[in-house]
Amino acid sequence: MPRGKGKTPARVHLTIRLGADTLDYFKRQPKHTRLIRQVLENYVSNQEQSEDVDTVVSAIDTPTN
Repeated sequence: MPRGKGKTPARVHLTIRLGADTLDYFKRQPKHTRLIRQVLENYVSNQEQSEDVDTVVSAIDTPTN
């Protein structure tokens, strides 16, 4: 639920375990927690778009009588 008019929805705190090499990569970046969040959000967005495309393609591929 957005926190105010035009604001982004509230975020949920999450603790995750990452490999040391993965964490080292992100820690070399400025604002590494923001970057981790962006990577995850972009991944989910791409998956949702992919699912939408899969739904359309399967509807086209499904023969109708």
